[in-house]
Amino acid sequence: RAEAGLRAGLMGPLVKDVVTLVKQQQQQQGGASAVLLLVVQQLQHRLQEAAGPLLQQLAAPGSGLAGIDVLGAVVLAEVSQAVAEHLPGVFSPGNPVAFHANYLAGQQLLEQLEGMAASSAALERLRTGTAAAGWAKRWNLSVYFSLVYQDIAGSFEACVKSSRLQPASAAGLTAALPDGAALRLAVPACLWGCMQRALAPEVFLLQLADRFSKLLVQLLLRFDTWLQDVASICQQTAATAAAEAGAPAGNAARPGEAAAAADGPAAQLVPAAAGPAAWAGSLSVDQCATICADADVIQGLVTESLTQQAKTVLQGLPAGVVDQVIHTLQQLAARAAEDGQQVLLLLGHEASERCMALVRQLKGITATYRMTAKGPPVRHSHYVAGVLQPLRQLLDTPGSMQQLPARLKLVLSLDVIDNVNIHYDSLAEELLITVKKTESSLKRLKKARPGEGADGPNAAAAGPGVGMSDSDKIGLQLYLDVQEHGRQIEHFGLVADQLESYRQLLRTVALADQAQ
Repeated sequence: RAEAGLRAGLMGPLVKDVVTLVKQQQQQQGGASAVLLLVVQQLQHRLQEAAGPLLQQLAAPGSGLAGIDVLGAVVLAEVSQAVAEHLPGVFSPGNPVAFHANYLAGQQLLEQLEGMAASSAALERLRTGTAAAGWAKRWNLSVYFSLVYQDIAGSFEACVKSSRLQPASAAGLTAALPDGAALRLAVPACLWGCMQRALAPEVFLLQLADRFSKLLVQLLLRFDTWLQDVASICQQTAATAAAEAGAPAGNAARPGEAAAAADGPAAQLVPAAAGPAAWAGSLSVDQCATICADADVIQGLVTESLTQQAKTVLQGLPAGVVDQVIHTLQQLAARAAEDGQQVLLLLGHEASERCMALVRQLKGITATYRMTAKGPPVRHSHYVAGVLQPLRQLLDTPGSMQQLPARLKLVLSLDVIDNVNIHYDSLAEELLITVKKTESSLKRLKKARPGEGADGPNAAAAGPGVGMSDSDKIGLQLYLDVQEHGRQIEHFGLVADQLESYRQLLRTVALADQAQ
């Protein structure tokens, strides 16, 4: 009865005056979004004046009134009822911006009331009382987050499903980037904008930290799926075009050329595709490089800028939880960067095939020494210096390729060179086996003919290479060629001897050279 009397005689008139004043201000300002903030600001001084002396009396030793919950059952309960009756829009999540501002104002009111508690017992009564529980129930945080989620995730999904690969300027939701960072495509730019919005002070709520963290994870996962789709569709389109042309899938030029080959009258009957399916089959060198570069930038932004932001907004959570969230985000960003590199490496596959075509010239070494009386080799074959020229041409392509970090160019070079080395090793081994079999057959024939052995009448006129067979010359030539190939590799910033693929190639030809 005491609490009810205090509400009716003290807080009721005070809160009514404040709510009436705020409603008038709201009408004059055309409808303020943070209505509750105005209420809280007006109450702040009046509460201290009206309830301050009473609270001191209640807290006085021997007053016998220490059990009265003035802050909760009187002040908070009256404010909650008055706002619900006269300003019902305050608690409506239908306007997420206004709801967010009003919710923070509500939290500010609770902090003010807690600051007015004269004892730990009074503070505990406020926090565990029915008034505080009723106040918390008025805020439908689930609906608020649902609306925010639909807005942020929906914006990104719409961008991801665009039927064109658009520039960053076309992204409907963008955010400022740290100095030195640049995103050139709409999807990565929209991703960064969405992540920034999820952590923005006017959107994020610590009480929903778990859901906002999950939203960040889902955004990065969706971006990674987009990158995987791009790479997969490029590969499928190239393979289809190559198969229709009767060529191996690896011999297809670029994804764009594959798409052009696959295009035809029947394609006009297929419904328009959405997302990467609509354009990933026709990517240019410039576009592949840009996709990779943007994915790399996103990783850097998440690792540096977003990590710091997350630490700031998640300060109220246990340190272990914050570290786990940050670790997960960084892992996803790293995986997205790797999948972005897969798009870049699609260009490397075409360059690898062109390099391998040049390596196949080593088959001519056999004819050089079998069909002529040429002496032992003293230098590498002429074709070797040009084996990696297609890779050099790719790296020197004007445009976005020149804006790739040196680290990514090295990744591309390593992938191409490894593939070339493996192919080179296979061809060299095949050639050496064939040469040995041929030499063995010739030796058997010579033994069957009197006077045609190694000590026959023609041996003395054999010249300076008398002790070296054609097989030995071929093995030595391969060895010299591979050594030169290693020197060419180092022009791309790699150390040939540190590459397992090159070491295996060198072992294959070195055995043949040592045999002679």
